Amino acid sequence: MSEEERDELKELTEFELEGAGFDEATSLLSVFDLFYFILAGGVAFAVAAGWDLTEQM
Repeated sequence: MSEEERDELKELTEFELEGAGFDEATSLLSVFDLFYFILAGGVAFAVAAGWDLTEQM
């Protein structure tokens, strides 16, 4: 790995998001990932159960 590549990698791993460090940013992303995982699981269950999700109320 060249020196330039190492510098780029260092910049990517040391970024800050509105004052939050890398650890806080990844934990925040995992919360959203969990939410979408549950949402997708619910949709997959509804489709497998044969529920019509496009039905108007």
